[in-house]
Amino acid sequence: MFILKKGVGALIGWVLLLGFVISIGTMVFLSLRTHTTELSDRTVNYISGRLECSEININVVTAPSCSSFSVTNRGVLNIDQVAVRIYNGETPVGQTQIFESVIAPHATVDYTPDSSGERIEVIPIVLIDNKPSGCLERRIIKPCG
Repeated sequence: MFILKKGVGALIGWVLLLGFVISIGTMVFLSLRTHTTELSDRTVNYISGRLECSEININVVTAPSCSSFSVTNRGVLNIDQVAVRIYNGETPVGQTQIFESVIAPHATVDYTPDSSGERIEVIPIVLIDNKPSGCLERRIIKPCG
C-alpha cells in the first residue's frame, strides 16, 4: 500500500514538471517568434534597377576620418533612411549603421557614425511598397577627409 502512494506522488511530480517545461517552452517560442517578426520588418532589401531609385541623387561631404558626414538629397523623392558602412582598406569597421531620418528633396542632414575609418559608403534607402529598399546604384563611396 505504501509503495502505491509513493508511485502516485512521483507520477504527480513528473506531470507537474512536464507541464512546467511545456509552458516555459511555449513562452520562449512565442517571444522568439515576435522578435523575429520585428527583426524582419526592419530588414532592408538592397535593390538596383527600380524606377524609384532612378529618382534618387545624393551628395556626401565627409570630415577627416569620417567622424561626421553630411548627406544632401539632390533628387525629387524623400530619402527615408541612410545605410552607412565605414572601411579601413577593404575591411568594414563595425556593422552597417542605419540612420532613420527623412531627407526631403534639396535638404541636407548631418550624421555622426559610431566608428571612423579611411572611406565611407552611403546607401540611400526609400520606402517601396512600405518596405525599406536600399538603392545600390545610387550609393556613394568616397575617401574620408
